[in-house]
Amino acid sequence: MNLLFITDFLDTGGAERYFVKCENMIPDEKLQIYTAARKGSFVQYLSNPANFTEISGNPISNLFILFWLIVKKDISAIHANSLRMLFHALLLKCFFPRIKLIYTKHNVTLLDHHFPSLLVVLLIYFVDRTITVYRAQADELTIMGVPAAKIKTIYNGVDLQQFQYVNIRQDRAKKTIGILGRISPEKNIPFFLEIAETLEKGSCEFVIAGDGPDRGKIEQRIRQSGMERRVRMLGDISNPDAFLASIDVFVLTSFREAFPMSILEAFAVGTPVVTIDVGGISEAVVDEKTGILIGTHSAEEFASKITELLMDIEKAERIRTGARKAAESKFNLQTMIQETKQVYLEVLEERRM
Repeated sequence: MNLLFITDFLDTGGAERYFVKCENMIPDEKLQIYTAARKGSFVQYLSNPANFTEISGNPISNLFILFWLIVKKDISAIHANSLRMLFHALLLKCFFPRIKLIYTKHNVTLLDHHFPSLLVVLLIYFVDRTITVYRAQADELTIMGVPAAKIKTIYNGVDLQQFQYVNIRQDRAKKTIGILGRISPEKNIPFFLEIAETLEKGSCEFVIAGDGPDRGKIEQRIRQSGMERRVRMLGDISNPDAFLASIDVFVLTSFREAFPMSILEAFAVGTPVVTIDVGGISEAVVDEKTGILIGTHSAEEFASKITELLMDIEKAERIRTGARKAAESKFNLQTMIQETKQVYLEVLEERRM
């Protein structure tokens, strides 16, 4: 049984890490996976590069490329890892009506905001399974009319072998506060700099790991505010496990999120999380137990909670321990892979019936 897994661009991001992990671990004697995407830095992590096909930013040429890939590889199902790729898959289904469609809904999209009825129609009549990455997202689709039987919630999973728990932390005189992710508008990195300005000068240093379209703006903001000595930009990193283990508090400041992988990775290594409450984050971060959950973008409240974690060693340790247990029991990679593979096999079995 052959499945085609497609995504937009193999570069920094949680959806891209999800894509790579599925590509690495799902294929077996029953299931062959072919992949397609625009090339980016994450291409190097594909374990089956011979099964990878490069596409471009041109939808028309992509449709031709994917059409012939389906023919040559006798594809039975397409898994779209984004809304844009779902539209590609829907057009391809016009030529291959028996092909099964799977869609992983990582984020709230423009279709959700402006044409929710169209989204519901697509998911009911054309998509065989929608995978949501947090439960509230599935509940919302059910309320909108999508049958519950066509929806499966599968939490993102962290590789506990790569992201190992750090039992002993160095007692550094200067603590480090970090953020990890694509440097783009929705990640709200300027607010991270506001937090840095709010905390007492000299008490902490701040590091930003990742790259993206807003990097130049952030670098300019750092220079203009005179924070060059307190804020470092690391660019793309190849070892997020080492980065997360090297910082004392992980912060997430996004305007919108689904179920960010970076929080689960911080859980696994034992770095306390202070995060805004958006998307499905509250399904992972239980306030004061597995992290700190903040309801509004208040730099003062973020600064206060970060300071509290740095000063109260016992509280930080309780949160670290609780977070690691959550990663082990609910948000591990093996569970995510097994549940995703089960969706594939169910959909392909339906095609054979």
